[in-house]
Amino acid sequence: MNSLQFYFTNAWRWKCNLPELEQEYRNKDGSVPDIETIQQLSFNRDFTKLMNNRMVMGFFRYGNRHNRKVQLDNIASVLRRVKLYQETGNTELLLDAANMLRMEFEIPQHSNAHFHSQDDGEHFNFK
Repeated sequence: MNSLQFYFTNAWRWKCNLPELEQEYRNKDGSVPDIETIQQLSFNRDFTKLMNNRMVMGFFRYGNRHNRKVQLDNIASVLRRVKLYQETGNTELLLDAANMLRMEFEIPQHSNAHFHSQDDGEHFNFK
C-alpha cells in the first residue's frame, strides 16, 4: 500500500471513529504481506479444530443436526455461554458459543434470517 492509499484508508477509519492504523502490517521491505500470510496471521487453526472436534462429538451425542425434529434456541444458548465465560474465564464456552452461532447461520431459527454485508457498520467495540 503506497502512502496515498494508506492516507485514504486512515481517512475512512477516522470517518468511522476507528483508531488510526499504524503501518505495522508492512513487511521489512515496505511491501504489504500477501493474502496467504494475512490469512495465517488472522486465522487460528487450533480454535477451528477444537470447534470441529466438538461438532463431531455433538453428532454422536445428539445425532445429525440437519435431521433433528427439535431445534435448539441457539441464540439464547450463545448468550448464556458468553455470560458464563465472563464469570469463569473457561474458553471452552467460547468454542460452544461459536458452534451455536455456526449452527444458527447454517440452519437459521430467525424468521427473517438473511445475509447483508455491512461494511460501513460497526464491527468492534474498542476499549
